[in-house]
Amino acid sequence: MLRKIVNITKELNNYLYKDNCIHGDFLCLNNNRNNIKEITNYIDELECEGASVSESDLDDYIGKIINITIRVSNMKEYYDSFSSFLNKNKTTLTVDKFYIKEIDYFYDTGKDIDNQLISNYFKNIQLINILEEISDYQNKIGTELELFFYKVEKGLKLNVDYNYDDLKELNIGNLTELEEDFFNKPDKEERKQIFVNDLIGLLKDNNNYNELLKK
Repeated sequence: MLRKIVNITKELNNYLYKDNCIHGDFLCLNNNRNNIKEITNYIDELECEGASVSESDLDDYIGKIINITIRVSNMKEYYDSFSSFLNKNKTTLTVDKFYIKEIDYFYDTGKDIDNQLISNYFKNIQLINILEEISDYQNKIGTELELFFYKVEKGLKLNVDYNYDDLKELNIGNLTELEEDFFNKPDKEERKQIFVNDLIGLLKDNNNYNELLKK
């Protein structure tokens, strides 16, 4: 269903996203009327020249401009902007597939990622997972996540927060090697402790998570 809605939005003129609804107009043709009929449960309104149109009557409107309102409030895979995507998926990906209209990108599980921003997002999620695994304590409410790290007489509370610009400028190395060090090496506990000590030292004057994305 997501793919069908995405395909329809690509045909819309005067696209507008407001109040969890997609608004726009399209030229009704033989090759798109069936697509409209297939998303009936998501359509709030169809109009032509100010008059209401039923999905079953679209055959009578071939060649005419139709105004459409599609409600996507119950479709958590559709995001109008990258910031709205991050608001719902900041510390973990909550869906198997998604579409972000702002960057015109459709992701599906197992698909090769050919967008640098999305690639950076997944790399960042990998880093968050590592930090969460080695932290001493986690406080998670919704999409908000705080991680706590301790060493003798010192500690660090890390609020996992970042934005679009942070991901665009992301500069972190090979995290797969870091995972190998922390979870598979014989001296993994020692490696974790050394990393935590360095982390606390690195962020002692600024405990903002996004600082890590620039290191």
